[in-house]
Amino acid sequence: MNKTQLVTCALAMFAGSGCATNIRDQVSSAFATAPDWFNARAEEVKGEGYPDLRDAPGPPLIDTDDESWSAEVEKLNAAAESIRSDPKAELADPLNREDPALWAKRMRARVEQGAVSEPAPPEEEADASMRQ
Repeated sequence: MNKTQLVTCALAMFAGSGCATNIRDQVSSAFATAPDWFNARAEEVKGEGYPDLRDAPGPPLIDTDDESWSAEVEKLNAAAESIRSDPKAELADPLNREDPALWAKRMRARVEQGAVSEPAPPEEEADASMRQ
């Protein structure tokens, strides 16, 4: 390190220590001049920090006997077998959504007929499909 770098480093450390001291003084003075309502609220919430982990409930109790595990294994094996037997099978859609290709075909037909100049917003389309 040459002398210039050494002096620059020393000045930076000196300036940094002055800032840290100044911040500490500012925080101390802020607490000393805090309004009464702040001090009252600080007393109210004293001790209301993080909860004690010893008071937290433990993990839920589950059946760990061989019979319940055997039943779970049978369910998983049955699901795996249905997938293995026909991997491309149509699964039931719980939301009863329309096939995107059919929706696009219907929208193109509406535009070609001049029924709409722009596609309907999703809300209107959803309302219309529920009325049908």
